[in-house]
Amino acid sequence: MTGSEMAKVGLREQNRLSGANRNALITGGIMANTA
Repeated sequence: MTGSEMAKVGLREQNRLSGANRNALITGGIMANTA
């Protein structure tokens, strides 16, 4: 695997993780608002 391929995979992983974190933050915010 070349460096650029690894960079693409790394970016995809970061996007996936940041998306999951964003969902968790949104869910946490909703829970806090309804509490």
